Amino acid sequence: MAELYKQVIFDALGNDRKNFEEKRRKLIADISGQNNSLTNIRALLLSNDIDIEDYKIMKSKCEDKIDRLEAQLKELKTWLVLKVI
Repeated sequence: MAELYKQVIFDALGNDRKNFEEKRRKLIADISGQNNSLTNIRALLLSNDIDIEDYKIMKSKCEDKIDRLEAQLKELKTWLVLKVI
């Protein structure tokens, strides 16, 4: 009976771990996408395709999004640590 209980716990944690990894990969991909957007925005500014005001607005939006995504990633990692304990 103890072995069965142990297997159920490991299965539950395995599913949580799989969900964690999927969410983590998505958040990291979204952060990377926003960083790529920042790079493109800088290129537009350097090529004079946008003015400094537009650059500041777009940069601010990307940085805000990155901050939110990083906070979600940190929260996700904290959740996993608490789940394992």
